[in-house]
Amino acid sequence: MILRRTATSYLIILLLPLLGACYMKEEIEDIDTPPSTDTEEEAPYVEVTDSTFTAPDAYADHICEENYMPLISQISDIQSLFLRTISSNRVPKLKAILLEECQAAGRGEEPWHIASMTFNYKSLSAKGEEIVLSGRVTFPQYVNPALSHKLTSLSLVSHAYTPGEMLYPTEREGLMTPRVLHNSAVIEPDYEGYGTNGERVFCFLSNKAMAQQMADCVEAALELLKQRRITLADDGYSTCWGISMGAPGALAFTRYYETEAADSFKHAVRLHSTLAASGPLAADQVLEYYNQQDDHKALLFHLQMAGLEAIDPQRMGGYTLKDFIPEWMLTTQYELEGATYTYYDLWMMDRSFMLIFIFGDYQMLQWQLPDILAPDMLDSEGHLLDASPKVQVLRKILAEENDWDSWTPQTPTYLMHHPEDGGIPYEPSHRLYQSFASRGGNVFWKDDTLPYILEDNPMFTHFAISYFDMFRALCCEFPSEMSTTLQSFEQ
Repeated sequence: MILRRTATSYLIILLLPLLGACYMKEEIEDIDTPPSTDTEEEAPYVEVTDSTFTAPDAYADHICEENYMPLISQISDIQSLFLRTISSNRVPKLKAILLEECQAAGRGEEPWHIASMTFNYKSLSAKGEEIVLSGRVTFPQYVNPALSHKLTSLSLVSHAYTPGEMLYPTEREGLMTPRVLHNSAVIEPDYEGYGTNGERVFCFLSNKAMAQQMADCVEAALELLKQRRITLADDGYSTCWGISMGAPGALAFTRYYETEAADSFKHAVRLHSTLAASGPLAADQVLEYYNQQDDHKALLFHLQMAGLEAIDPQRMGGYTLKDFIPEWMLTTQYELEGATYTYYDLWMMDRSFMLIFIFGDYQMLQWQLPDILAPDMLDSEGHLLDASPKVQVLRKILAEENDWDSWTPQTPTYLMHHPEDGGIPYEPSHRLYQSFASRGGNVFWKDDTLPYILEDNPMFTHFAISYFDMFRALCCEFPSEMSTTLQSFEQ
């Protein structure tokens, strides 16, 4: 029975991303429009590596008639209440929005396509080294490249996976398209550890590095759009949103925008509002939460711990990452794709989740701190040993990399989390909101109201909630004008 329910949960997770995907894509050669020369600053490095174009009206019909409804019909007997809610409330609304926008924009005097382009751009690593990352921008593109186009908005996406090596099986072009139908360009930055730098450790530990890499991606994407005669309208603006491990990135970008960005960057972006959903929001708070809650799963903090490998070793107090982890991670071996790896090797390659799916090792979803920290960092009850030098170093690094107390959001910032999220703790997210609010921040809170499903698998529950948070944001339940649509935050 347990095996059957686990298999059912896994099936749902595999199928959910397909709800927003579009497979009717036609690859064509990139349009090489000469870059504009009316700039006083040196243009950022940006190199297009791939491009696809989709007709908007074909996309709307396909996602609603051929993709969305049949999939719901196939799996409605598994979680009937949840799926009936989607089919009865969301599908008709989604189809109406998509078709209306397609007819308004796609049947005008000049036809247009939905363009999605991946590109390389330069940024800085968590150690301050120059690196090349990859990003994606999805936008409306006139068939006639000589025409100029004014965007209503920019949607800046902070995510927990990448256009190159994705954690979840989804078609990113199709997922981004609903925002484009509202005349928005969707910009997805890569992060250290993905894309062209896949051998590096991801930097979700460092909010500061994430913010810098997001900002550099936005500059490169704006340059790419400018080369194609696409600019933000005079009354246009940007929104930034992040889901799951992308949530701290969205907040970090907002902090960068308010406290560090040049005036020229602010004028080009015009950040209007930020949404951070399903946490986590600060690694140091998450560590202390796991330290206090014996029954909560510490998989998330285990993933963030890998970020210690990406920071300057001089900050490690003479230790290396291997000093902070138990012996089993260095000695337990797995056969994967014809090669033998230790768990530590796969961890550094960001392939921990692959083990769960391939080997069915669901114990990884049940880890607590004693499973993932060196024994000399814990007392006899499995809690952090305050006197341990390693614990002191770890807490110091986490506090430095996730310092939210020195900043109070002025941009309208919306925080949301599911109270029963079994994979990512709810309490640290809500405490961060309370901290912002107590200092007079322009912040709003709302409990996520999505049905609680897949209760036997806490991380799968989180995946489902996070996916639909993303899908709702893209499909205009969280449109660009967040302050209008999310009025319930203020009630």
